[in-house]
Amino acid sequence: KTVIVMTNDHFPYGLSDEEFTELSGIEVNSNFDKCKSAFICWTPGLEKNIVCDEYCCSVDILPTVLNLFGMEYDSRLLVGTDVFSDSIHAAILSDQSFITDIIKYDNSTGKVTYLVDTEKYSKEYLDAYMDAMAKTVKNRVTVSAAILNYDYYRYVFENCGLKAPDVPEK
Repeated sequence: KTVIVMTNDHFPYGLSDEEFTELSGIEVNSNFDKCKSAFICWTPGLEKNIVCDEYCCSVDILPTVLNLFGMEYDSRLLVGTDVFSDSIHAAILSDQSFITDIIKYDNSTGKVTYLVDTEKYSKEYLDAYMDAMAKTVKNRVTVSAAILNYDYYRYVFENCGLKAPDVPEK
């Protein structure tokens, strides 16, 4: 009945690119390089390891763990998505840059890099995909900030007749 979940919250912000390269052992060329990490979930008794190489971010861990445990929850109350679901998966950076299996978008430069053979997709599809992903990312970042800024879960608990956990004031 033991489960160990390990991940990091963010990269070490105070390091220069050179220091980060030295620490990580990989050449750091962008914020995308700095944000590569792992999510490890272990439990005894697994017959074989389950490996998922989908793009994701920290908000995707809770829905993934909830689904692995077979727990029911209202996915509308969470910003993330289960990494094993059929959803579009994205790693989202704090500046609203993102990467999916189709596209990498650097919001600081506006640079779009396609990670697929663009000959297999129409320009209209790729443009619509980019636009939809940019809107989705903006919405997820906005909702994430609002959850924190407006104590969203306390509101949800109280309006569903539940008692929110007591959290000490700052």
